[in-house]
Amino acid sequence: MAFLAADDLWHPEKLSRQISRFQTRPDLDLCVTYVKNFWIPELKEEAERFRDHRISQPLPGYVPQTLLARRALFETVGHFNIALRHADSTDWFLRVIEHGAVIDILPDALVYRRIHQSNLSRRMASASRQEYVELVKTTLDRRRRHMAACLESSLSVKKDN
Repeated sequence: MAFLAADDLWHPEKLSRQISRFQTRPDLDLCVTYVKNFWIPELKEEAERFRDHRISQPLPGYVPQTLLARRALFETVGHFNIALRHADSTDWFLRVIEHGAVIDILPDALVYRRIHQSNLSRRMASASRQEYVELVKTTLDRRRRHMAACLESSLSVKKDN
């Protein structure tokens, strides 16, 4: 499965490079690429202000636009949580990691994210921050429950021996 937001761009070879990676690594569950932000001409001053900032450099792209994944992975860990407006993909990637999926990242920027006045992250920044805080708490709670269950199971096994 692959995704592309309407305002972003893929490098012409993105999918073929990722498919090649899957062909050479049959154990692979998902492959992502780097992503590079670019600003629309109307935001030229903002682009200049961030010219030397890390958000202007290619970054590892744990976002849907860079993703190519086996359908079976979605069947195992579930889909994006549509109740989340901002952190849906972060939540999904966290669940994938907790599941132990085999992940590979191509070292090239093969996705270009368009920065414009209407980006959801720009328009709803405060709501976005709150949602990410709640996601961190939910993830930590889930991990604590898992660790407690593992500990309880381990103690039960020791007790029986």
